[in-house]
Amino acid sequence: MKYEDVINKNLTDKQLRNMHKVYTLLVRNEYLKKKDIMDQLKMSERTARLYVSAIKYVKPIISTSASNNKGFKLAKTEEDTNELQHSINDDLSRVREILNTTLAKFKFLEKHGVEYSVYKDVKQILEKLNKDRKTQFKIKED
Repeated sequence: MKYEDVINKNLTDKQLRNMHKVYTLLVRNEYLKKKDIMDQLKMSERTARLYVSAIKYVKPIISTSASNNKGFKLAKTEEDTNELQHSINDDLSRVREILNTTLAKFKFLEKHGVEYSVYKDVKQILEKLNKDRKTQFKIKED
């Protein structure tokens, strides 16, 4: 299975069945290690990671790094919201880093006569992400 196949949804029936098996393992276990997936479904580490990555497109999966529970966890209950918020903060930090380095590349290219139509959009997204990180999460009150 290739990453492009997951993104473009060009999966075989066997791959879809295996993805469902990985998802079922995530549902049934509080924490799941890559090795658990590899052993139970007889697949390589790379394939196991690809299936988990594909599932992340439609389900909230938290990567855990605690030494006793390093692996993956499917967010299922309200108790998972704190971990999920930390996961989102990590994701947004990586997005900011990528956009900042991309912005520097755009600026260089612009000085040399190459323009990208998304340059302004990237600047606006980055400004919004950096504006006030504390207000990114709003608590919904009943």
